[in-house]
This record gives sequence, C-alpha cells and structure tokens, in this order.
Amino acid sequence: MKAAANREVGEMEYLMDLRLWIRKLEEIGKLKKIRGANWDLEIGTLWDIIGSEPDPSSALFSEIPGYPPEYAVLINPQNSQRISALASGMTEEESVLPPIEYVRALKSRMKRIRSQPRILPRIVQDAPFMENVDEAEKIDLYKFPAPRWNEADGGELEARYLGTGCVCITRDPDSGVANLGIYRVMIHDKNLLGLYMSPNKDGMTNMRKHHATGKPMPIAVTFGQDLVTYWAAEHKHPHAESEYEYAGGIRQKPVEVVTGRHTGLPIPASAEIVVEGFVMPNELRDEGPFGEWVGYYSSGTKPEPVIRVKSVMFRDNPIIFGHPHLRAEVVGMPWRWAAAVWNRLEACGVPDVRGVWAYGQLWTVVAIRQRYPGHARQAGIIAAQTKPGSVGARFTLVVDDDIDPSDSQAVLWAMGTRMNPVEDIQIMRRSWSSSIDPMVPPGTPSEACFTSRAVFDACRPFEWKDNFPQATGPSPELRQRTYEKWKSILG
Repeated sequence: MKAAANREVGEMEYLMDLRLWIRKLEEIGKLKKIRGANWDLEIGTLWDIIGSEPDPSSALFSEIPGYPPEYAVLINPQNSQRISALASGMTEEESVLPPIEYVRALKSRMKRIRSQPRILPRIVQDAPFMENVDEAEKIDLYKFPAPRWNEADGGELEARYLGTGCVCITRDPDSGVANLGIYRVMIHDKNLLGLYMSPNKDGMTNMRKHHATGKPMPIAVTFGQDLVTYWAAEHKHPHAESEYEYAGGIRQKPVEVVTGRHTGLPIPASAEIVVEGFVMPNELRDEGPFGEWVGYYSSGTKPEPVIRVKSVMFRDNPIIFGHPHLRAEVVGMPWRWAAAVWNRLEACGVPDVRGVWAYGQLWTVVAIRQRYPGHARQAGIIAAQTKPGSVGARFTLVVDDDIDPSDSQAVLWAMGTRMNPVEDIQIMRRSWSSSIDPMVPPGTPSEACFTSRAVFDACRPFEWKDNFPQATGPSPELRQRTYEKWKSILG
C-alpha cells in the first residue's frame, strides 16, 4: 500500500487524505493491523470482536487471500471518543474531555463552522484515483476485496457489500446542489451495484426528481475517502446545503474535487476508489438483507434501485473504507448526534439547554434548567423531530440540569422518581421511519413506513419543583473538592 512519507503527520494534515489518517492512527496507537484475514466473513467477524471493545481502535486488513497484498480494508469505529474527536479536527486535549464537556466543545465547533463564510470546493484537473481507469469490458467490481460482513447478508445471494462507509454523490436537478450521503451498496455483478436508500434521505429525493422526468440519475460513489468528507456526508444537513462547504469549514480550506467525466458530478480528489454510473428509472433488483445499525436484519430482501457502472477509477493499492454496524453501537455514544441535536434546539429558541446525550441513535436525553411551564415538553418534542434527533430515536427523555444526561444510572433514577407515567409520557404518531426499523411490519412499502415517538418528561413538576423533595448525596462542589483531595488514593 502506498502511504505518506515516513514522517509524523502534521496538525490537521491528516484530515486531507485517508492514508494520512492511517499514519495518524498509528502515531496515537489506535490502529490494529491484521494480515491474511479472508473477505468471506472473517474480516466482519474480527471487526465484531475488535469493535466491541470498550475503547476500540481502527483496524486495517491487508494481504487478503485472492487479492494483491497491498489492497486493504480500513474499518474506522465511530464509538471511540478520541478517534471521533481527531476525525473532527479537534485537539488532543479536547479528545479526552469528560463526555458532556466533549459534546459541548463539539457543539461549539459545529456552530462556528456554520457561522463562518462559505468555503466552496475547488475544482482540480487531476487526482490520485486517476492512476487506474476501467471502462466498458474492463470493469470488474470483484477486483476489490469487498467483504461479506455478516452471515445472513444477502440471504441466499451471500452478498458482498462494497459500500458500508462509502459516500454517494448525487445532484438535485432543480437547485443544482450536489448532495453527499452514506448509503449501503451491494455488488450484484461485475458492473452492477445495488443501492439502498431510506425514503427520507436526500439521495432518494434527488432520484425521485430525476425519475419523475423519465431521466436516469447520475451518481458517483467513493469507497474510500478522507475523514472530513465522510463526516460531512454523515451529518444531517438541510437539503439545500452543500456538504462540501461544511467539510471545507472543518478543514479551513476548500475540498478539492474532480468533475466526473460521465456524470459531471464533483468527486473528492483524495478518494481511493470511485465509481461513476446511472440509476435508471424502474430498474430494480432484489437487495438485502444487511446487518444494519439497529442490530437486526429488518429491511429484508426487496427490489431496490441499481447503479449501472460506467467507469471505475482507483488509486494504486486502494483502500476500502468500511463501516459495518455492530449491535454494540445501538447503546454506543455518537457524540456528533448529541452535538447536532443540541445546536438544533438552540436554533429553535429552546433556552437553557444544559446538556444532550445520545445512546446510539435510539435514545436521546436532553437536560434543561426549567424556566416556564411546558419548557420540558417543548424541549422533548423539538428534539424528537429535529433531523439528527429523529433518525432512529424512538424515545426522547428530558431531565433537570442536576442530572448528567451521559450518566445512564442518573437518567434512570430521574425516570423512576420524577415521572408520573400517565401524565409525563407524550406519544407522537405517524412519525417518519424506514424499512430498516425492525418494528415496521415486513412487506411495508417505503412510502408507508411510519413509527411513533415517545417523549418522557423526567423533570420535577414545574408548578411545585421548588418544593420537590431534596435529593440525597453530596453537592457537585463537595464531591469535586473531596475527589481532588483524595484522588491519589482513589485513582
């Protein structure tokens, strides 16, 4: 594998290229190198073991049997605070902050990025992925070591998913804005890919607009890209916003892009593997199931759109960016979701939000200092319906500011002692969902995928909160003073 020069990666430089990121991971001791694992289930099973560790490293798989030895698969976890922080361009000091303080710092960083002048992508004429260009009969997607991640992936098809940590680039035909999204991409044939997009995703909206006019949708997919482009694609932006501008804001310099020869789409110049193709109207092929982030094979096997591949471009010794989902991530800690919800609450005018936490993408907890009747319910309902807060969070909890929302025991204690279930649970019906949701009945068409959401008001009743029984235990100030005095013994 061609890598960066043998030197220490400079500050922020690692955000520009996936190979520099690998060097950075080595420097901080957060990379496991595994040679000789098979693409068929072995890579996926090993990652299930590594990724389930309390503070997991990234894993780089090479010397995969049947492939050139330097072709590799990098799996980058999203449930390690330190890796998440560095991949967001934050400092080493910020990466080891206490959880809620880290979310607060990340929230501020995300807010600053949005408030600064737009940094448009810069078009360049050349890119490393142009080292190899396959078109027509030369196209063979099986030349890359795409893993079969889970035993049931694809059912009888035993499908291989080249795209789990990929970035799909499409364009809104009305506004002309290019969109970056993360969708799963399965190999059907050497020049045919399956594409699964939830109905609420921007890529699906763009596809429907193209197909409504009877035209195919141009699409480019990168199967290995720099960390910032991936984060920007993963983050939930308004449909009219450019993820490239957001990525430029993180890096404080433009994202360099190449204009695709077949699609005209802007493609990140630092990409490892690039596919250009078209999604044709009414052309569907059975896709799935796949082991999704909810921890179930819930979407089943259904006809989904396909990409007819026109070209495959790749760097010498390419690296696939894999992000297979672990069931552990359901109770993991995606700080970016929490920071995004916090910013959206403040943007909607909800005052005195003191903390937000997300237990995976399934539970959101908001801590507030109550200011007026209905404040807690307002915070919960808005959090449950913001785009990042409603991706999968069926349950949103609101607690007082004496509760640390990242402390699950404290949150459960508040629920058990400050809630009257008949009064303090509000149900919102017919909220959006997708076929990935295990509670959507099998066979439900995508346009009928609804769910309900529950908001739990676990705050002291506002009208008599000042007379609520005093909680036991030391004050935070006393606890901190005592800890500082005895920390050499406490460890």
